[in-house]
Amino acid sequence: MGIFSISIGRRQSSFVCCRGVFLLSFVLISAVGLSVVWYLGRAAYPASGTEKWYLPKRVYEVAGALRVTPGTAMIPRGADGRMGVTEYQNFVNTQAEVITSRRVVERVADDLADKGLTFFEDYGSGLWAKLRRKENGGGVMDGPAEVLKQAIRDGVIKAFAVEKTELIKVTMRSTNPEEARQIVDSFISNYMDVEVAAAAMSDDQRLRVLENERKVLAQKIRSRREAISQLSQEYGTTTPGERQEVILRRITVLQGELTEIEASRIRLEGKVLLLEKGRDESLVRGAQELENEREHYINSDASIQALARRIADIEVDLAVAETEESAENPAVKQKAKVLDALKSRLQKRKEEVGKAFDEMATKREAEALAQNLTKAKVELEQIRAHEKRLRDVLAREDKKAVEFGRRELDIQELQDRLALDKERYDAISRRINEMKMERKRPARISVAYNADISSVKSFVGIRFKAAMAVLLGALVCSVLLAIITGHSGRKSSTPAK
Repeated sequence: MGIFSISIGRRQSSFVCCRGVFLLSFVLISAVGLSVVWYLGRAAYPASGTEKWYLPKRVYEVAGALRVTPGTAMIPRGADGRMGVTEYQNFVNTQAEVITSRRVVERVADDLADKGLTFFEDYGSGLWAKLRRKENGGGVMDGPAEVLKQAIRDGVIKAFAVEKTELIKVTMRSTNPEEARQIVDSFISNYMDVEVAAAAMSDDQRLRVLENERKVLAQKIRSRREAISQLSQEYGTTTPGERQEVILRRITVLQGELTEIEASRIRLEGKVLLLEKGRDESLVRGAQELENEREHYINSDASIQALARRIADIEVDLAVAETEESAENPAVKQKAKVLDALKSRLQKRKEEVGKAFDEMATKREAEALAQNLTKAKVELEQIRAHEKRLRDVLAREDKKAVEFGRRELDIQELQDRLALDKERYDAISRRINEMKMERKRPARISVAYNADISSVKSFVGIRFKAAMAVLLGALVCSVLLAIITGHSGRKSSTPAK
């Protein structure tokens, strides 16, 4: 009886121990598993922040959209004529970032601060949300603006460009669709206010810059036209190249004439040099010609001609006398003697006249040489003076040609700059007109549609199933652990036989 009572007591004690192990393990495993399920569900579908994990709830995705219409200045055309989209895409992506910027968020917070939204009180108030913020370096959220910024960082509120469309979507996930609609609509309306003001300010500023640039270009165009007009009045034409061609043709003619004059000068310089040395090719004659002239000069002398006639007469008389009388006749001898005397006289006279001719020829040659030298020197001086004048004229013409060339380059440069300024002036004028026309067109950025529910996800059902699985697993594990604990306790408490 005593042994039986001891056995019953030990069994009761073992049962109590197994029950304690079962309850403790079930509670611990369930707590850990449910915490993990709640955290994972919260991380996957963050919503208002304090939803009860054990209640089936839905997460609504509310979306509104803006439409960005491409402008003429926003979409340039490529070299192949196709429309480029890189600048447009960059603009759309930039505007999507602006929607969630600090300036818009603060305006949204001010707009919604007095509307009593539970989102600002409940979002991120859970333990795990606080732990996540602490891990990410965030502190306590103070005010609606910080709550909105945290929601944007968590991905609860998003703004993004929809590919292959002109839309920018603003979305928010929440378990309260009405509050989500208000928040999304507030983001859209406040962004529109900011964008319209910024766009108007930017357009006004660009318009002022363009108008100032157009005024500067107009002043440049006037000054360049005045400069071109002044140069054209100075030279009588806006194309000095034509007059330069005339001057160049004249220079060519003068160069040819100068070449001929230089050749004449060189020839005269050589002639003067020869004349100064006593040589004159024009005075050099042949010996036979000079001898004939000398003979003619001698024979032309009157005394010689008279002596020659007298000698001829005496020779005739002597010949007649010799035929009639003997050679010893005194009269014949007298005539022969007279004849010899006349011949001697004639020879002497010829020598005298020849000597006179030689002196006269020498003097005449010297006079002709001096005269030719003087004439050559005068002609050389004239040639040199003419050459100097030609060189002066050529220098002036060259200077004119160079000046006309420079003026033509100046006028051409002014005309080129004037053309560029006019092109820029026309481009700026067209751009100003385009901007003024764009102001009359509908706004580039407009509201495509207001916030509305776009999708619903029941993430709490997944949590509930996971929680049931965790509880079932905890139950099985606790039972197994209790059985193992009870079995080991019975073995240790069995009495020895």
